[in-house]
Amino acid sequence: MNPQRGQEGGSAFVYPITVGPDAIDELDHVNNAVYLTWVQQAITAYWVAHAPAEEVAKIAWIALRHDIRYRSEAFLGDQLEAKVLLRGFRGSRSQFEIQFSRGSVSVAEVDTTLCCIDRETRQLHRITHELARHFAIVA
Repeated sequence: MNPQRGQEGGSAFVYPITVGPDAIDELDHVNNAVYLTWVQQAITAYWVAHAPAEEVAKIAWIALRHDIRYRSEAFLGDQLEAKVLLRGFRGSRSQFEIQFSRGSVSVAEVDTTLCCIDRETRQLHRITHELARHFAIVA
């Protein structure tokens, strides 16, 4: 997979996905739970692509909440894009929107709230403007 930055003001990140056989359920489409795995993979790729290695080694992100809206089915072999947008942050929490699409077809949209923690201590880590600048949300 070859993630890349999006074109919307530098704040979007595109994570490509090829639907493999392990994503398919008994109804021959992508299983709902697989979208959460893709959310985690896309946000992790976004973080790794934007943050310095020392920040990636120090900080982890854990899920607090996911809200998924399914728009269309996805099938084996489909080429999807997960567009990741950081919507904002406060304290140790951040809000992301992930838009899954197949070409111009919207497949699913996920609103996700993550919490930033220190990898070593497992304590909450406040998202500072210095940290947020890696996501190009702060000028």
